[in-house]
Amino acid sequence: MFRRMTNEEEGGVRSKLARIELQNATVEVKVPINIALIKYWGKRDENLVLPLNDSLSFTIDSLFARTKVSIESIKDDPQRGDEVTINGKTVDLRKNSRFGKVFDEARKLLYTSDNNGSNANSNIVFKVDSRTNFPVAAGLASSAAGFAAIAFAIKQLLSLSDDDACRLARIGSGSACRSMCGGLAHWRAGVLVNGFDSISVSLYPSSHWSSLRCIIVIFNDREKDTGSTVGMQRTVQTSSLLKRRIQIDVPERVDRLYLDDLSLSNM
Repeated sequence: MFRRMTNEEEGGVRSKLARIELQNATVEVKVPINIALIKYWGKRDENLVLPLNDSLSFTIDSLFARTKVSIESIKDDPQRGDEVTINGKTVDLRKNSRFGKVFDEARKLLYTSDNNGSNANSNIVFKVDSRTNFPVAAGLASSAAGFAAIAFAIKQLLSLSDDDACRLARIGSGSACRSMCGGLAHWRAGVLVNGFDSISVSLYPSSHWSSLRCIIVIFNDREKDTGSTVGMQRTVQTSSLLKRRIQIDVPERVDRLYLDDLSLSNM
């Protein structure tokens, strides 16, 4: 388990990093997918990716994204930009803005503006090479594993706090913040406008229910006709049952899990 840094410690780390010449560095990580038991469905803030309801999921360790993230200086080549490759295919970052949001947020966390108002973060870029052992965009939470891996690698590269890394994962793909935890993960929807209380925590390790098994059968590996983001937006716009799910059904089920486990532990 990581100890969360205090605000003073975080500020000290960032100030130190902002004062030194950033050297090229690379980190490789392996992060699993997660399968929701209670899904998050719909956002209260699209830009910050803040969910309408809490969610619960299990991480599936045997399906994962193995991701290499490099941070590189571009002082001598200012025209270079961020690069992302997934399973050998280059991602067009002009068409997929989620990666850019994560990288820009990471640069903000690292650097502060100087007295002239210019940002030193323009001198660095991120390079990502990610490979999965399962089909992407086919309903197996590939974006969750992918963005969680990117966030976890950047956390190591920049010495970020747990909460900052969780936020990086979340703004890339909401459910990615659950892959930052092992075992049974609880993503708290939170109530703050800035989303600082919308974080994931690990409730129980994977060994908690030793007899539990997750069986995944892949019938085909083609991409989904309708992506999760579009599906959520349609639900928020059209569903007459969504309000009850948010206000009654999900809270009852989350509470039941806590209460049932508490009663078993007291037996």
